Amino acid sequence: MNSPRVFPRRCNRGRNELKELIRKQAQRGKISLSVSFEKQADIASPVTVNVELARSYHAQLVALRDAVGIREEIGLEAMLRFSDVFTSEEAAGLSEAEWAAATAAVSSAAAMLVAMRSNEGRELTNDLVSRLRVIERALDEIEQRAAGRPEAERVRLQERIAQLLSPGDVDPQRIAMEIAMLADKMDITEEIVRFRSHIKFFDDTLAAPESEGRKLSFLLQEMNREANTITSKSYDAAIAHLVVNIKEELERVREQVQNVE
Repeated sequence: MNSPRVFPRRCNRGRNELKELIRKQAQRGKISLSVSFEKQADIASPVTVNVELARSYHAQLVALRDAVGIREEIGLEAMLRFSDVFTSEEAAGLSEAEWAAATAAVSSAAAMLVAMRSNEGRELTNDLVSRLRVIERALDEIEQRAAGRPEAERVRLQERIAQLLSPGDVDPQRIAMEIAMLADKMDITEEIVRFRSHIKFFDDTLAAPESEGRKLSFLLQEMNREANTITSKSYDAAIAHLVVNIKEELERVREQVQNVE
């Protein structure tokens, strides 16, 4: 968490205390704090004159005047040029009442910030969960469509080979083995299972007391990898279109995850 940035000089002593007040309610994130004080117009700050310092300045000015041969008198106007001759209550630091007001204001602001971020977090979580459910429904469609694909492709290839070759040209067992290997390469069951596993892990991370943005981003990368593999293995236009929809939702989720710490 960042330190307070804008801070009156007279309350520098309380910088760490105010920072700790914020840290107790907001452990993570980048936070900038600005503190200022306004007094009523009819309330003047008491001013104290540092007489000894004024005498020292006057003596030095007299010595300078004599050294350079100036005949003018050193008057009050010259002394007013030295601001440190006069000190006010503000320069001395915060009063107990001001400090109490500052800590109360900072604590209240931090609590309001946490409440606002909690509301935003709930809305963000709801949006992410709804998009994951859309992705799961698309996976259901892909799974249903892909269920009979390997067997159907095996039959299609056998028929095609039978049309192109004479019965004695190629060993039937070798053809059957090659077709089985090709059909196995088209099976996307493992990819779908891994995809669902990533979604479950994503759900669990969102439900944790403190979600981790980096972990969610990593899971999205894995989901995208599975989606690409499904497309490359399926050889099916309808499945490819469903995967495009999935990737669009994943991109929307990725944009939202950028807001998760």
